[in-house]
Amino acid sequence: MRFRGFLTTAIACAFFLCACVGLRAYHISTFAHIRGAHTFYLDNPSSQALTKTNLSFSDLPRVNGESVVFALQNQNPDTLVNEIAAQYRAQILFTERAGDTISYYGYSRELGRGVVLCGVPVNLHIALSPDRAAVGTPLIFGGF
Repeated sequence: MRFRGFLTTAIACAFFLCACVGLRAYHISTFAHIRGAHTFYLDNPSSQALTKTNLSFSDLPRVNGESVVFALQNQNPDTLVNEIAAQYRAQILFTERAGDTISYYGYSRELGRGVVLCGVPVNLHIALSPDRAAVGTPLIFGGF
């Protein structure tokens, strides 16, 4: 009897642990619904972060940001920016142009802490060029 109770408890704990790990892995990708090249930022949400495209289980607690680059396929750039901002309930705060790339910087309470740019907190970065786009949180690091 005692062993059976222990076994039942052990199995219940194992299922609970698997469920927690599964939920953590499911929520690790902010942009899981976007098809493209995903990059995860580990340890430090800055340009000094270690970047990985494939995560191991031990990487999960170290993820502090993410970006995804994808091809634009006959999408209206303004519509795309508005759809992404609406999806995260973000407010676009300011934009900047560098060559043929326009970057939109925003903030959403849903995305957690960000970085301070131009004196305001930013945690959503959308960059559009003529043929591709990138979305990142808190920013897009590395080349685009």
